[in-house]
Amino acid sequence: MAVVPAIIPSFIKEPHEYPGLMPSSAWNHYRCMRIRMLEVIRFLHQRRIRCGIKTVADNVPSEEQCTAEIRNLATDILASIPWILGDISDRNESTCQGMAIGSLMLLWPIRACIMAECLTPEEHQWVMCKIAYISDEVGIASANTLPKHCEDFKKSESQWFKEHVLAIQPKSPAD
Repeated sequence: MAVVPAIIPSFIKEPHEYPGLMPSSAWNHYRCMRIRMLEVIRFLHQRRIRCGIKTVADNVPSEEQCTAEIRNLATDILASIPWILGDISDRNESTCQGMAIGSLMLLWPIRACIMAECLTPEEHQWVMCKIAYISDEVGIASANTLPKHCEDFKKSESQWFKEHVLAIQPKSPAD
């Protein structure tokens, strides 16, 4: 497989570079966990408002802060993709094996970006192209199932939310 340098999209201001695949993977998994944690906090804010709770601890980020931080983390994940896939040519692992390992390590971070629903249409289209590249060029065919999996998961998560969370009525102060 020939490595063709890709054009770094304009929305990636400064592509991230790492000393190796493991540090890049560790950083992206950290970002994924932070995204998930912030999504939970954001959900709890929505639930708090629905239940009529007005006060929040001072050290809890606001819903707006959570959304902004999720966006920043997703942007950082996007900035790591060119290096991991070998688009930045000074990487030692720019071999087929290195790209395959890097591609495999990117599947969960890419999923986190898609699920967070914070990408612009241009970023989303670029991510879809990278998924196709991972599937068709690198040979990880399961990458093609990622968009459908995310769509199905969102539907099932939405249904679960309606059945289990919205169905719970807040207790009145007299209870």
